[in-house]
Order: sequence, then structure tokens, then C-alpha cells
Amino acid sequence: RSLAHFHHQDRGAVTQTAVDAPSRSPQLATRESSSSHHVRPSVALFGVLGVAVVLRFSTLGLQSYWSDEAVTVDLVRRSLGQMLSAIPNGERTPPIYYVVAWLWSQVFGTSEVGLRSLSAAFGTLTVLLAYVIARRIAGERAGLIAGSLSAVSPILVWYSQEARSYELLVFLCAASVWLWLRAKETPSTARILTWATVACLAIATHYFASFIVLFEVVSLLSGLERSRVLWAALAIMAIVQAALVPLAVHQARAHEGPSDYITATSLPSRIIAVPKRFLLGEHGAPGATAL
Repeated sequence: RSLAHFHHQDRGAVTQTAVDAPSRSPQLATRESSSSHHVRPSVALFGVLGVAVVLRFSTLGLQSYWSDEAVTVDLVRRSLGQMLSAIPNGERTPPIYYVVAWLWSQVFGTSEVGLRSLSAAFGTLTVLLAYVIARRIAGERAGLIAGSLSAVSPILVWYSQEARSYELLVFLCAASVWLWLRAKETPSTARILTWATVACLAIATHYFASFIVLFEVVSLLSGLERSRVLWAALAIMAIVQAALVPLAVHQARAHEGPSDYITATSLPSRIIAVPKRFLLGEHGAPGATAL
């Protein structure tokens, strides 16, 4: 009887296992499917970043420096103090890019590949930021689409291969957008201060960053409880912005005259050139005119 009892228990266990197996199999399949779903976008992202790296780094040395890049080279070959003293009369933008480029040149030199690789690195990181921003807003597929478009964008590739401040500007603005989204979602002290720091760096890289930062400021003021941390962050940003005004005025006056290509180019022609540059990039020599 005892032996029969054990056989009965074994048959019951086998039967229960057979019954449970179909119910567990879909769960296991779901977990495996979910796991493979998470792996595929990662592989795709690495592919997108690989394309971005190849397009930006593979041809850095094919062209010699053009006139604007030559100004950058002349600045970063000086001592740090001499470079900062020369920026007000020699450039139109704030000093952050030149400080970063000066530090970069101490390690990688001032050859075309050495100095331009700074912009190429920031350009590649911008592709990653485009992915994470779009993924945060609209999901994985949107992130991969945004990253792919950024990786092959003619104008982004162009400025990723130029020893000027523009690609650092794009990177910092993209970083400020990502940090702004995070601060809106969870307005912690660390997130607000991190966003404000990057926004200040963007403004101190190029004056045009103020337009994007202003939108972010208005959004945070209208959507969040106005805490002391937010007010403190905005006060610091206002101080940075105000401190740059005298420099901007001085640089504008230093470049006045008929030889100034910016004021010599009509506004309509510059507006017409915008879609062409975004869709096709620059053509010919880097110094080619817009039309």
C-alpha cells in the first residue's frame, strides 16, 4: 500500500507539472521576448553610433584648415592667458569652446586631425543625446530614428569636422534639453542644478544658446513649484548672461565695417540658405558663401 501511495503521488506530481507547464511557458516566452527586445535596440544603437564615428572621424584630415579654423589654431597655440585676452578682439563668441580646445590641444596637438577630433567627439555624443531625448519622449523606435538622422545629418557631420565652437554648442544645447526633461519629471535639487550648470556652459559657448535656454526657463517656471533651488539656479544663470553682455557688445563693435561678412550678407539670402544647409550640408570649400 505504501508503494502504491508513492506511485500515486508521483503520478499526481507529473500531472500537475504537465498542467502548469503550458501556463508557465507563455510567461517564459514573454520574458525571453522581452529580453531579446531590449538587446536588439542596444545593438541597433551601437550600429548608429558606429556610423556616426566613421562619418566624423574618417576624413578629418582630408582638408587643410580654412580661415576661421586658422583663427582657432592661432588662439590655442598661445598661453591660456594670452588666448583669453585675444578672444574679445579676435572672435565673436564667448570663451568656453576655446578653453576646452586649448586643453584638448595640449594632449592631441593642433593638427587638423588632432584639433578637429574635439568637435568629432562632441558630434558623436550629440547623436547619443538625440537618441536618449527622443526615447524619453516617444519610446525606443523614436530614439533610434532620431539618432540615425543625427548620425547622417550633413550639417551635423560638417560641423563635427570643424575646429570651431558650433558642435560644442549643439552638444551642450542637446544636453540641456535632456536635463531639462529630467528636471521637469523629477525636480530634485541635483537635477535642477545640473541642468542650470549645463545651460550656463551652453550660453558661455555661443550667445544663440540663450534662445533654447530661455524656452526651458519659461517651461520650468510655468510647470514647477518655484522652489528656492530653482530661483537660485535662475539667478546664477542671469548673472552669467549679464556678465557676457559687455563681451558681446565689444565683439560686435570690434567686427563692424564693410568687411564683416555677416552684416554684408542680406537676411533673406541667409534665410533661404537654411533649408539647403540642413538638407544638403555645406558644399565646396568650408568658406563658401550660403548661396
